[in-house]
Amino acid sequence: MQPFYLSFPIPELRPELNHSKGIAFLGSCFSDEIAAKAINAGFQTVSNPVGTVFHPLALARFLSDCFIEQPNERLESIEDRFISWDAASKFCEGNRWGLLTKLRETRIAFKQALSSSSHLFITFGTAWGYILNEDGIIVSNCHKAPAHFFTKSLTDSEEIVGVWLSLIDEMKRLRQICAKTKSVYFPSYEIVIDELRDYRFFKQDRIHPSEEAVEYVWNRLLESSCTNETKGLIEEIVRYRKLQSHKPMGNDHSKHDAKLAEKLNAIRLKFPSFTR
Repeated sequence: MQPFYLSFPIPELRPELNHSKGIAFLGSCFSDEIAAKAINAGFQTVSNPVGTVFHPLALARFLSDCFIEQPNERLESIEDRFISWDAASKFCEGNRWGLLTKLRETRIAFKQALSSSSHLFITFGTAWGYILNEDGIIVSNCHKAPAHFFTKSLTDSEEIVGVWLSLIDEMKRLRQICAKTKSVYFPSYEIVIDELRDYRFFKQDRIHPSEEAVEYVWNRLLESSCTNETKGLIEEIVRYRKLQSHKPMGNDHSKHDAKLAEKLNAIRLKFPSFTR
């Protein structure tokens, strides 16, 4: 029977995902959604350390700043608190030096996490962005600042591609990623739009994918990036997580605890560093 959607190739990811290496995610809220799946599957995962970043140029700026000893810090004092135009609102401090320290420590931690990760997944949110009029650079977060601070702008796709190609080349030059590293496009957008072409796969805002859609994309990713052995281990870990969240009836939890310990030991025979 002819499928009711366009078929398209999904590239195999090499090297494969496995539990011996971490995974890093940066970008839109979809990165956080998939990262949550990875964490549940037992992967060592880091996601959006400075908060959700939708614009590709703002995202590239954060990644570039991680490898610069003294990046250009764009700080602002708003209502007696210091914020960064390159980070989320959770990065706010009562003084400038406190915020600078927090940003620096976050970048260092992410750089270290990236060095022990096999893959970095990037999800671009939108080419629409807000340029800070003071310096002409797109912000990651507007922090509810007055509208006259910014100019809304649509970034050309050629500029986005050029910036990211340069960034990848620079990361290879600095040996932050392997020189043989390949950039691969995983068609999550096409999967949602083409294979799941129904509003039931979206949340009430009809913009963001539903939990069911995220699960579907996650499984499609595993199909193209994991060996059967890794997929089997993921299934064991997910079953363990479900059992762990189950609340047994009554006051005697000994059977439940024994079953948890049995499954945990079975997982650790294959994945010794697994933590609950």
